[in-house]
Amino acid sequence: MKAQIKKTCDCWNSHTFKSESAQELRKDATKLIIFFIMGKEKHHKNTIERAKKIRQLTEKYYEQGNNARCYKAVWRKYIYPVYPMCYRTYLNALAIPTPPPQEPTARQLTFWDLLASM
Repeated sequence: MKAQIKKTCDCWNSHTFKSESAQELRKDATKLIIFFIMGKEKHHKNTIERAKKIRQLTEKYYEQGNNARCYKAVWRKYIYPVYPMCYRTYLNALAIPTPPPQEPTARQLTFWDLLASM
């Protein structure tokens, strides 16, 4: 088995690159920079589903300008009993991007449409 030559990047001494050409080194460095800037690339399905449910509850009970229904009050009264998490985690969950809800298609009729067609 051939021994791989490891080259280190000038800016991060702890990170080693396994590629040998300068172009591949630039690609690896770019990926590393993007990873450090962007953080995680994506979230798990369950995390996104939980964020959707938390966002729905928050949209239902939050009122801007009303201190009795601020984010902290919504978290304390409605979110924490169902999803035990600290307030900071709750705010982070609100920041998770979630896909918009899908519009009902021809196959997905709502209950009221079904009743109206009868």
